[in-house]
Amino acid sequence: MSLLKRQPGLLKKSILVRVGIALATILSLAVIGILSSVIIAETSEGFAAAINQAGTLRMQSYRIASSLAHGTDLEAGREDFITRKLVDEFEERIYSPRIHSLLQKGVSLRVEEAYQMVEWRWQESFLPQLKTYLAAADSASRSKDGRVGGASEKAFYLSNVDSFVDDIHHLVKVLELDAEKKIQQQRLIQIVTLALMLLVVAVTMYMTHSSVLIPLRDLLTCARAARHGD
Repeated sequence: MSLLKRQPGLLKKSILVRVGIALATILSLAVIGILSSVIIAETSEGFAAAINQAGTLRMQSYRIASSLAHGTDLEAGREDFITRKLVDEFEERIYSPRIHSLLQKGVSLRVEEAYQMVEWRWQESFLPQLKTYLAAADSASRSKDGRVGGASEKAFYLSNVDSFVDDIHHLVKVLELDAEKKIQQQRLIQIVTLALMLLVVAVTMYMTHSSVLIPLRDLLTCARAARHGD
């Protein structure tokens, strides 16, 4: 008799536990999906800023080349000023927090290698040549002879700027690929989370049907039979 009294309570407790577990699972999956979306969205925003900043390096490289190519047509002393300003702007952009903050967060190896290549070529090849050229321009300005030296340094930059821009373009490309990968990861997490939530809902509905609806239907059938004297 005591066993019969315990069975409804145990059954009720079992059903409540299962439903509670199902609801907790659905809530956990929803929280995981939201948090992952927020984190990936913040990371993607950093990629957008870095891509934009890296893209400006291409334009700045050609602006320096333009100032060098048309240097002989400029007024004395102005060539030095314009080129130096453009070089300083390039330095600011290549070491911009928009790029370095993303690198510090952790990026793929291909992004690190692409950035290191651009930075190395700028520091080891182009910047020393430009400094030598600017020093020669300063000397020409002080001597007031109208001649700007550093022809070999100018020729070096102009002949290699295209390959340097190609390296910058590669950096922009791998940044874009990593950003797309982040978006794909976000999409995959959302799909998997949604699929798991639907699975939990389906399992919960099945358990409810088998543990509640079917026994209730059988109980109603027995009640009808008892009412008719069976």
